[in-house]
Amino acid sequence: KYPKKMSIYGFGSVGRAFYSKIKEYCIVEQFIDRQPKCKFFFGVALHTIDCANVNKNTFIVVIPTYDFENIVQEIKSIHTDVLVENIVKFEDFVGTGKVKYNEF
Repeated sequence: KYPKKMSIYGFGSVGRAFYSKIKEYCIVEQFIDRQPKCKFFFGVALHTIDCANVNKNTFIVVIPTYDFENIVQEIKSIHTDVLVENIVKFEDFVGTGKVKYNEF
């Protein structure tokens, strides 16, 4: 029920904690962050939005959901082929049952 691959938008403490759990179920291709503080995290690349490897097949979980609409617009303005339905809020991803809440 998990996507085979995903990108995580947000490299704060919640994004890193989410990665530590989800990496057991799917491949995390990259972290996307407005101001990445390093280039790699346990072998996973960190990119700014404009340098991210995003296309129509990219599934993105957005951690900072308080700014979700702006983040989606920013991603879409740079990566015009991305599918908006493949960009989801962290809470929605967890709430769909794809990840059990108690794993966090």
